[in-house]
Amino acid sequence: MPGDFTGAEAMIKDSKKFPETGGWGFAHWEGEKLVMNDKEASAACFACHLPMKHADYVYTEPALQ
Repeated sequence: MPGDFTGAEAMIKDSKKFPETGGWGFAHWEGEKLVMNDKEASAACFACHLPMKHADYVYTEPALQ
């Protein structure tokens, strides 16, 4: 049985809203609310995703193709 929810991160694709981070916005859940990261936190997230530029900055593969 899974334990209590501890958190999750999200990437939201919108090249107009997030041009400085490859078109991606970064967010996290606080309880049941999705909260967008500020520019500083998003820049830190984006820096970690730079090695995956060839895959549109995404580390995982789509489940359905």
